[in-house]
This record gives sequence, C-alpha cells and structure tokens, in this order.
Amino acid sequence: MRSYPPILLASFILVALTACNTGLTQETSNHPQEEAVIDEEESGLASEDTLTDNDSTSISFEHGAINVTEEEDKTTISILDGLIFNYNESDLTEDALIHIEEVEKQLSKLKDVKVSIEGHTDNQAEPEFNLKLSKERAKVVYEVFEKRGILAHLEIVAEGYGDTMPTVPNSNLENQQFNRRIDIVVD
Repeated sequence: MRSYPPILLASFILVALTACNTGLTQETSNHPQEEAVIDEEESGLASEDTLTDNDSTSISFEHGAINVTEEEDKTTISILDGLIFNYNESDLTEDALIHIEEVEKQLSKLKDVKVSIEGHTDNQAEPEFNLKLSKERAKVVYEVFEKRGILAHLEIVAEGYGDTMPTVPNSNLENQQFNRRIDIVVD
C-alpha cells in the first residue's frame, strides 16, 4: 500500500479553484447531509462553496465537474466529459487544456507512481461506439501529457472502457453525465 502526500488532493483543489472562476462551486461529500458552509472571509471561497470531513471532493464548472476521490491505495481524478469534450466527440473543447494542464501540474509533483488515464462513456450508443470513443478520449488526454513532456518521469497508460464501468446507474440524463468521464488514477 502506497501513501500519498496530502498535497496531491489539497494542491489540486486550490489550483483548480483559482484557475477556473466561472460557474464554480465545490462540494466535498460522501454524506451530503453533513456539508458545512465555509466562512467566506476565512477561506476566500464563494458563499456557495461547501466542505465536509471526508475523502471525496467535487469541483463544479459551467459545463461539468472535476471529482477527486482518495481511497486507501489510489487517488482518482474524474473529469466529466463536458469540461474537455463535446458530447459524442473526442476533439478537445476550447477550454479543455486549462483543466488538463491543472491536473498535469499536480501530477508532476509526484514520483514513483503509476498513472492510468481511463476513458468512460454512458450507455446511450452501441457498445462498440462507446468503447471506441472512450479509447480515443483517453488517448487524446495521454497525447496532451506526452506532447508537453512534463510527466515523462511517470509511467502513464491510457485505456478506454466504454460503458462497462459506470459510477452510477445510467437510469437518467444526470447519471449518464456522471458516467461520461476521464478518470486519471494514481496508484
């Protein structure tokens, strides 16, 4: 079991919060009922930002969210597809590099870890299309990292899983949005 410095989660959140200031809210929650409003003057965050005492954080933007989950042996950064891809496409959106580069900055601080870029989709198309799309999206993010070279010291792989690993049931449009994502898994 590998222990990660708390700076990975804390730094990522602070950088992401300051980098993208439109339509931003932050939630940290495994138990939504336990959310506590942050004192604005003390934290410098907007009044709608909330925090709780647990291991999952969500940073919401106008077109999606970045979720950071810390587990015992890995950290997963999930970028919902609306932030970096348009629906059913693998071309990066106009603002995609902002979000990818912020993740990259935080990953560059790590040593001796394996990074897996995982593409995921909802189940609203044929499984073959979803698998191909998820692989293309993971490859695009991998290529951004590779081209910039900042993470050359890390072992990075990219894989697409289509609709085979949903985080929530694909039972409605909101859930489907959560399943369309890139997971960057650090272990």
